[in-house]
Formats: sequence, structure tokens, C-alpha cells
Amino acid sequence: MAAQPLPLAILGTATANLPAVPTAAVAARLGVPEADLVRKTGILARRAAPPEMTFGALGAQAVRAALSAAQRDAASIERLILVNSTGCDDLCPATANHVARELGLGRTLDCFDVNNACSGFLTALDLAARCVATGYDTLAIVAVEMGSRYTDPSEPRSYAIFGDGAAAAIVGRPRGRGAILGSYLRNDPADLEAIRMTIPRASGERPLLRFGGSNEHIMKRSLEVVAESVAEALRRAAVTAERIRWIVPHQPNGPLLDRMLATVGARPSQYVRVVHEHGSLGSASIALGLDAIFRTGEVRPGDLGLLFGVGGGASYGAMVVEFDGEEGRS
Repeated sequence: MAAQPLPLAILGTATANLPAVPTAAVAARLGVPEADLVRKTGILARRAAPPEMTFGALGAQAVRAALSAAQRDAASIERLILVNSTGCDDLCPATANHVARELGLGRTLDCFDVNNACSGFLTALDLAARCVATGYDTLAIVAVEMGSRYTDPSEPRSYAIFGDGAAAAIVGRPRGRGAILGSYLRNDPADLEAIRMTIPRASGERPLLRFGGSNEHIMKRSLEVVAESVAEALRRAAVTAERIRWIVPHQPNGPLLDRMLATVGARPSQYVRVVHEHGSLGSASIALGLDAIFRTGEVRPGDLGLLFGVGGGASYGAMVVEFDGEEGRS
């Protein structure tokens, strides 16, 4: 049986602009050949926020640009959801409040943070669609990650791949058929240690992103849950893979991305690769990939998109989205 569609318009998307750090600089810090690091990670560069940049300011930069793309004012936002994996500016209150203050907003919206590792943007998009179905008009979702602040050469596996970035989507009521046709989100706490960052007061350790599982285990498990998620999202949407025009995957690194794309049978014309220029971006990866497909200018009304990802927790999921509206913005 097909799921009940959730109405959703993706009104505008944007990616924050940050300077690039070439892989050559990362390789030098690690004391390894640049060519070897590029081969193992598929990353040519990653982005780095200035030391004085706050999560709130970076998130606001992305939201402002997305509002411009959506031709909406900040005052139209009724709910602001910030997605992150590492705690942002404050554990309390929610860093979404910092974004709202940067935007000059107060007493016109509610705002909160969502943390579901690399799948957090899917979680927020699913929640936003349910908000629209119950009467909300305009919401902002912004995923903000600064992996460079939680990595160190002493943990080479994470230091080699994570970068900084933020991407936002303004969503609201569809003008036509825009909807999430099928959504499938799951967590498997059996894999809690695969990648983790502990709270300092609980562990006594510096907060660093650490991989606890082998590359082989993470690859195998990721491909298993991606196949499960995509199959179930397609089933719930009552569509076949052949009807999918756009694919927006989580992009953790080059080799794993290639394997995930092969698992779902993706064609090069269906997706835009971003990991090679931005590094691994945690919860911001899918958000940035979504913005990237819109930047092609080729998304059309009625196109179907397949979004999927996997992250720590283990969190994983997929959804089928129908795009609608002028210039392909649902």
C-alpha cells in the first residue's frame, strides 16, 4: 500500500560560501602523499570557516540566500529548524535561536535544533512536510556543520575527510503537486560506536569525531541500509526506480558515494557530486546536494527526486519527493 503524500513545496535553496582548503594542505599535516589521500577519499578540497565564524552566523548566511532564491522575507518564516551533528554554538539554548537573532527575528516564529547525525536533514524535511500538512505556510531548514573544529591529525580518518559548510531550504505549501510521496527513516543503535563524538564532561576527552568501526564494516553496513531505505521509500511512494529523475545522496567520501550510487543504479545525469569540492559535511551533505541539483537549472515541474543517506546512530533513510512549480522549485 502506498503512503499518503505529504504536501511540500521546496521554495528556494542555497549554500553558504566558504574558502577552500586543498587536499595538499591536509596531506601535508598528515605526512602522507596528496595523491594517496585523494585516491582514498575522493576529496580534492574541503571548505573551512574563519575561526571567528559562529554556527549561527554561518546558518543565517545560508538562510538569507535561500530566502532570496525563494523570493520570501525572513519575517515569513514560522518555524526554523537547524540541523547539526556536533552541538553548534550552545547545547542550551538551541543554536537555531542564534540563527533567528542573526536574521533579526523574534516572537514571530519558533526555532529548535535537530541532531540525527548525517540523516538529520531528511528528519527535518520529513518533519517540515508534516508541519505544512497541519497548516504551516513557510519554514526554514538549515544544516550547519564545522567538522574542522572537531577533527585533528591525531584522528587521521576523520581529519582527512570532514569540512565545514551550511546549506538551507525554504519550504512551504505547494502551488501544485509538490509533495513527499514516500518517506522511510530508521535508526539502529547497534552501530552507535561506528562514528562518535562524546561530550567532554562525560568522557574527559577533547571532543573529536572518531570512527570506531572499520572502513569495511562501515561500507558494508551503509550499503545494506541504503538498499533497504531506497526500496522501502519507492514502495511507499508507489513508484519504480525508472521514474526517478534526480538522486540526492549523502556524500561521505568518494569511494563510499560511488558504491552507494551503484547500489541504487544511479546514472551520472541524475546527481551532482559535491564531496570532491566540499569534503564530508555530515548533516549538511544532502542539503548541499539538493541545492546543487537546483543550480543545474534542469529540474522541471513533476520531476521525482530520491533523497537518501546514512549516518552515525546508525541513522538512515530515504524519501521520494515530487518537485513542482516555476523553474522546478516545488
